[in-house]
Amino acid sequence: RLEQDKQELSDKILYINNIKEETQKRLEIVNKMYMIAIRDFRGFLLTNIIEFINRKSKEYSLDIFETDKIEFILEGNYINIFYDNKQYENLSGGEKQKVDLIVQFSIRDMLCKFLNFSSNIIVLDEIFDNLDSLGCQKVLNVISKRLSDIDNIYIVTHHADIDLPIDNEIIVIKNENGISEIKQ
Repeated sequence: RLEQDKQELSDKILYINNIKEETQKRLEIVNKMYMIAIRDFRGFLLTNIIEFINRKSKEYSLDIFETDKIEFILEGNYINIFYDNKQYENLSGGEKQKVDLIVQFSIRDMLCKFLNFSSNIIVLDEIFDNLDSLGCQKVLNVISKRLSDIDNIYIVTHHADIDLPIDNEIIVIKNENGISEIKQ
């Protein structure tokens, strides 16, 4: 009787192991399909986002650079940025500053459109670095023309020579101890 029970248990174990192997194979297939779906969805999502940012950046580029030669290219998991056929890393300081602003404004537009994002405040820190006076004026024109939905725009700058259209001004200076203070 024990031999018969042993054989029945061995058969059950064999049967369960076969089911386990078959289930593991199916699970591997499901996992592969899941990864492909996730990767494809991520690629689809990134492609749509890049297309939107690319389109918006061309609009901003027309205002800032007077050309739409800015391009965002998705290559695998990398987003390459080009201006006038030059990679971002090879741009001058002023060109990089302008492209950075274009990217920030384009991403803001994307958030507003797709996430129903809104804000009545924006803070722009040192946006005029590496820009000549014409570049500064073009950036200011974009801010006043394209960011008209924002109630409060705060611009932090060390450039006292820029003619900012302001309602109020706060001047911060460093005292003799190197601590920043509001100038009275």
